[in-house]
Amino acid sequence: MASAVAGTSFLDTTVTGGATYSYVVTAASDAAGACESARSACASVVPTGDCGLAPSFPGAVAGGSAGLASCTINVSWAAASPYCLGDVRYNVYRGTTSSFVPSPSNRIARCVIGTSFADSVSLPYGAARWYIVRAEDATTGHGGPCRGGNEDTNAVAVSAAADGPTSVGTWSDDAGDTGTAKMNTAVPWVVSTTGGHNAPDSYEASSSDGVCADLRTPTLTLADPGQGPQLTFWSSDDLEYDPTGEIAGTEGSVGQVEIAIGPSFSGWTRVPLTPDYPTSVDFPYNDCPTTQNPGRYFTGNLLTYTQYQASLSNWAGGDVKIRFHLSGDHLFPGGHWWIDDLAVTKAMVPGSCTTIGAGPPPVPDGGPVPGAPLRASRSGTSVSLTWDASQCTATAVNVYRGAIGSYGAFTGGTCNLPDTGSATVAIPDNSWFIVAATDGATTDGSYGEASTGAQITYGGASTACPAITSHVTNNGCP
Repeated sequence: MASAVAGTSFLDTTVTGGATYSYVVTAASDAAGACESARSACASVVPTGDCGLAPSFPGAVAGGSAGLASCTINVSWAAASPYCLGDVRYNVYRGTTSSFVPSPSNRIARCVIGTSFADSVSLPYGAARWYIVRAEDATTGHGGPCRGGNEDTNAVAVSAAADGPTSVGTWSDDAGDTGTAKMNTAVPWVVSTTGGHNAPDSYEASSSDGVCADLRTPTLTLADPGQGPQLTFWSSDDLEYDPTGEIAGTEGSVGQVEIAIGPSFSGWTRVPLTPDYPTSVDFPYNDCPTTQNPGRYFTGNLLTYTQYQASLSNWAGGDVKIRFHLSGDHLFPGGHWWIDDLAVTKAMVPGSCTTIGAGPPPVPDGGPVPGAPLRASRSGTSVSLTWDASQCTATAVNVYRGAIGSYGAFTGGTCNLPDTGSATVAIPDNSWFIVAATDGATTDGSYGEASTGAQITYGGASTACPAITSHVTNNGCP
């Protein structure tokens, strides 16, 4: 950090308050650091003053569809560690491309407590969305969108597409011609934009000496054996091959289809095909354990696509993964293998989901939603309420109430009040109450959040205000 310091003291002006710093000192015979001594013992200090260090946070870990009838994506992350004192909350940003830059305009949630968030606002079925999550500490005056704290600047984006509940159907993948390519590729497998069966895209692998590489499906759940699940795909190849047997018997780089069952997905088994694998190999000369037996494989000059089928009944009734396994020959290592237009029938596949818009917003109260805190004061025999209506504008509000000592349900209310930021209502003695935003018709929004960040729920909204038939809390009004 510093060198050639003369004297017996040093002033470090680069520190920030509230964080721990540790120092060691060495001595040297000259300014160039010659004959440097061993390090001294370590001394630590926590400077006073403002703490400006953002939390240590690696960003979002995963995103995935919730599989609900209403399109919903779950985003998760590991807990951040603050350098400054206080707890950490999280701000969530959403974009339509992987290169989007977080900003107030694409922030969809703020002050999230915990390590997950469910996004269900205006998500189209099957369309990919990208998420960046940032951590913010409990300091103030540093510009963070939650409490003005230090917000980290990670740019880790995870993506997911919303779909609905699963049902028995056909899983298919055309390598991206009509949707997202779904197979997992390991080098040298790639998604190619040329050489496809019915359309340009295909899965392609370039063989080489010593390669053992898989093109692998995600986990597929097959229906019971009686329904007869079946695999179909199209294949072509020009894998290098010695049909004459002049060197060491008929050999070459080979490919075969294999399957493994969950949950471990180990012990890969060769899948019989109809028609049979096209070429006989007498002497497989590769290092891949599942392709060292003489037999029939994909190899040779077969550049015209052929469709193959396989019954999966022997593995039905549970989770499986299917892989297209390429083994590069030592003497004839080159060539390519193309796979396209895969389908697995009688598999559990996600259905469609319904896009839902944002529900009524929460009433700003200076907590998770920005704004002046909700205030209540006596006004004659009634109660005067004021809140910040400008930060998160609602169509109307309901004031729900219940009896102190019984907090499970509303027992009455004043309904469909204008969202002017103030209201004066008659509330009986010994009552508790909340102010909830509504859409001015049948739906109300958030009743508030517990200390864990979970939504607080009460029954009896339709008893208190008969027009209310739906409760939606998916608008965080960030």
